[in-house]
Amino acid sequence: MKFLCLPLRPGPAFILISGILLLSNVEELFAAGKKRPQAGTRPTATTTMKRAVEVSPVTERFISLPDPKEPFRWYGENVRMRLIEELNRAGVFVVLNPQQILASSALALGSGSGDGAAPLPDPCLFSGGRIASSRIELVIDELAFSSGSRAGREFSGFRRGSENPYNSGLDSRARNEFLVGGSRRSAPGLERTFADADRGLHTGLELGHELNFDALWVGASLKHVEYRASIGLEVKLRHRHRALEVEHITGQGSGFYFDLSAHVAEPAGDFEIGVNLAQKTALLKAFDQVIEAASKEIAKTVSRVPLVASLFGQCGGDWYASVGSDFGVQAGQWFYNATQKRRQLKAAVFVVDQVFQKTSKLRLLSGEVSQMVAGDELVSLEPGETPPSNLAQASLALSIANRGEAAADRVARFDANLPVAAGLARFIESTVTRILKGVTELVTLPYRIYRYHQYDQKYKGGEFAALARERALELSKKSWAHASIGHPGYLEACVSERCLGSRGTIVALIDSGIDYNHRELRRNLYWDSVLDAPGFDFYSHDKRPFDDHSHGTEIASVIAGGGEDTLGVAPNVTLLPIKVFSPYGNTNSAAIYSGFEYAVKSKAKVIVLGWATTLPSKALEDGLRLAEQAGALVVASAGDGGLDLARKPFYPAAWGESFQNLLVVGGLNKKNLQSRVKYGASNHGRKVDLWAPSEHIRVATPRNRTEIRSHAGLAAGFVAGAAALLKSLCPRLSALELKETLLGGAVVAGREEALYSSQVYEIKALSLIRSVDYLNQVCN
Repeated sequence: MKFLCLPLRPGPAFILISGILLLSNVEELFAAGKKRPQAGTRPTATTTMKRAVEVSPVTERFISLPDPKEPFRWYGENVRMRLIEELNRAGVFVVLNPQQILASSALALGSGSGDGAAPLPDPCLFSGGRIASSRIELVIDELAFSSGSRAGREFSGFRRGSENPYNSGLDSRARNEFLVGGSRRSAPGLERTFADADRGLHTGLELGHELNFDALWVGASLKHVEYRASIGLEVKLRHRHRALEVEHITGQGSGFYFDLSAHVAEPAGDFEIGVNLAQKTALLKAFDQVIEAASKEIAKTVSRVPLVASLFGQCGGDWYASVGSDFGVQAGQWFYNATQKRRQLKAAVFVVDQVFQKTSKLRLLSGEVSQMVAGDELVSLEPGETPPSNLAQASLALSIANRGEAAADRVARFDANLPVAAGLARFIESTVTRILKGVTELVTLPYRIYRYHQYDQKYKGGEFAALARERALELSKKSWAHASIGHPGYLEACVSERCLGSRGTIVALIDSGIDYNHRELRRNLYWDSVLDAPGFDFYSHDKRPFDDHSHGTEIASVIAGGGEDTLGVAPNVTLLPIKVFSPYGNTNSAAIYSGFEYAVKSKAKVIVLGWATTLPSKALEDGLRLAEQAGALVVASAGDGGLDLARKPFYPAAWGESFQNLLVVGGLNKKNLQSRVKYGASNHGRKVDLWAPSEHIRVATPRNRTEIRSHAGLAAGFVAGAAALLKSLCPRLSALELKETLLGGAVVAGREEALYSSQVYEIKALSLIRSVDYLNQVCN
């Protein structure tokens, strides 16, 4: 450490020799009327000394926004700088960068005497010497925004304990791939699977599905939408001479905004004015709240720790500390030499004799100074305190900080109701025409609200009850689809107690959810005892994977429904509902990947994807890889485009050759030909591994109904049900063996010519009887 002596008045001067600073005319530095404090006196002023703190860099994280103009927003360094601003503004900290002190007008220098006079200039200029009493480490461990409620709720970001590569905001390459366009009725890449959403949902939510109804016009509507935003910090305070302190601080905001819809005048208007305004405004408010809360908590905690200073060395025969009026130090303040304590020596105790701008002159009260050197640490003492005897243990506790220590949680809340957007005027066009046409809808509004609240139910529960083989055989004989795969013959020949599947075989359905109160399905649902729920909704991020479309419920009934009016192929297996889609088929990468994570964690060995997308999603690909590593068979629909997959790829079907555990299924009609029904025309081609019935199938639909449906997702359901039966009969089958068994037992139902290449390929149809015969060879 270097020291420079600057005589302040003409007179004798001493020279810097071997690092010892000598100064002349020190006595002349005392201003007239200012008395030297007596030895042993204590500070009398109530001004709190400032502590030097260091704020470590914060890892950058982003949150995805459903906004084409700003698809994500970063948080990290801006959090750190805002915290530094708040700490400086508080006036009780000196915030240090690793290299230098941050300049700030808030760091106004105080008086050395405490009487309001200007501080005395330093007799010497020193380099370095600032020591942080505490280091602040921040981790953004929550960044979330949700809007809407019940069926219309949308969630983005992550909460503590729910992070994955696609929502944690750490990897800029893992952003949301399924960005919603101008209208919420468009689902990029998934339009065909959920095409019926635009021609009227089957669930009664086709009008005003989001929320409350404040005003409604034909072609333009104004809705009252709730929102919730939160940003959370894990704050680690690493004190130099005290143990680690950890706290969780969360800023939570809620309120409402008005969602403006004008699909006629300007299709993208509702999105840009409603969602963008709400998300950005709410997130910023939550951001402000958590910084304010963190600053207050840090201020309260750090003010309790001692002030740590550096011993500069001697100047004119006196020792000087590296803190002065800039730290709020006053004459009479005591310090002890902590470095001597670490060397197991008796610590010297000093009292501040005089305060200058950035240094303080010390006077020895007790102890030895012969072994002190420049750079020793000085620690402040409260009145009546003596140097601690367990400094070594305290330092050890700091160095081996217990990371498992439970952190305290503090929440800062705010409520903000966001005003109606200024652009409302341009949406209300042809008002008279709209109102006249809207009368009809307004008349039916009470009924639609009633249906909405009747439909969106809580789980009522249901005890598992095995379906009798006689009843299953009766229902199976009535279904052309079951007959086409040999299901009645299989039941007549089967003598095992697992003929209809076993409760231990879990089939995960990653889709729009399941009506878990349906009489056909509630008897064999999975139950998550940790969440206390029958699965999870990763699109809305809640414990209610209820089907507010109908797609997932239909496929579920083909897999494992039964007992009343419909029959699944394996009615006694366990169904795990995993919801990743909104009523209109919207989703995001984080929801899809989380769905696979949850399926694997729940030990599902058959995973069903009754949908297909034209978007080559990395999240979907990573989810398939996760399932492959866990040994789960993924049964995927070929999709409903009516196209050759080799010419127009649909995913995950197009990846069939890349994943050994992936089985791609196409849809057949009663004549064993490719299903070509409108809204259910199956994709085809050589990339389709197996075919199954998908046309005119009686299935369960939400609100305890059954209807006739046609789409390729039902074919995937039939194959998944067959896979679950085989897994129940031979639990040790691997995913690859299960796939080989289904393909080995398939029958050639016909041959098809590829439209664009003139290549002929076989249509291999599912045969349950032949697959069981093949299973007996494999399993034995």
